[in-house]
Amino acid sequence: MDRPRRNKDVNPRGLVGAIQPKNLYTLVPPLMSQASRTLKTGGAEVSVHSIVPGTSSASAIASIIAALPQVEAVEVLDIPARSNPKPRWEITEEERDAIAEAKQLRATSGVPYWEAVILRFQMRGLVVPLPVIEATGRHHGDHDELIETVSVDQIGRLVAMAGPRPGGGFWALRSRLALRGGGVASLPMLDFRIPCSTTAMKTVERVLQHLGLRGIVVQTDHSYHFIGNEPLSEEAARVMLSRASLFGPIVDQRWAAHQLIDGVSALRLSQRLQGRTLQVVRTV
Repeated sequence: MDRPRRNKDVNPRGLVGAIQPKNLYTLVPPLMSQASRTLKTGGAEVSVHSIVPGTSSASAIASIIAALPQVEAVEVLDIPARSNPKPRWEITEEERDAIAEAKQLRATSGVPYWEAVILRFQMRGLVVPLPVIEATGRHHGDHDELIETVSVDQIGRLVAMAGPRPGGGFWALRSRLALRGGGVASLPMLDFRIPCSTTAMKTVERVLQHLGLRGIVVQTDHSYHFIGNEPLSEEAARVMLSRASLFGPIVDQRWAAHQLIDGVSALRLSQRLQGRTLQVVRTV
């Protein structure tokens, strides 16, 4: 298949900012000053590096969004507690052993459960049962009734949404930004699956550097989230997410696939009832 030729006249920088030829994104109109790695708000400059490790992710995100003068509002998802039904079929003893191995693989390497199941079935030369295929491809799409708009004037509400919810479920921040005067932009987001460690953090930084992304890294229960501070066009965000999917063992490919299906990304804002408080661990 012939590859489409790249237009050399198009600025390849995917983020709003200084030109870096190695990046493949399309430039969008600037939403903020890019003379340095700072954001301007109300005549003052807010550097991403002023967000210190240990800051709650909600507070850091609120600061990033408040510093974008052309952003009018953000969207949050009210995601209810849900349980996915387990697929059922007449399971053989060898299939049962493969599933046990898959659980062990997930526990030791962080491989998504259904991916681990399929891998173990393949390694044993087993046909993957249709219920497993269906469970692997299940997608819970966004629903309009679950979306709430938060204006920049009320951006502090994100902090209140960050606490655990006794009834289950959680709030999630969407990447779509409503701009003053109309139009939308996208806040870069990534979900990592690499288990937390000092070396993992360095790997995450290198991936973000390769992708040309800047912002905050948040530690979750088992890995990391990334939220950028330089908005993209929706098309540039799609390209960025597609490129990030190439780093499958590091970036959560299944998360990326779900976001691409929805056409917009989302990351958990609320902490789990028994989970880690979501805090910034690095700025990049």
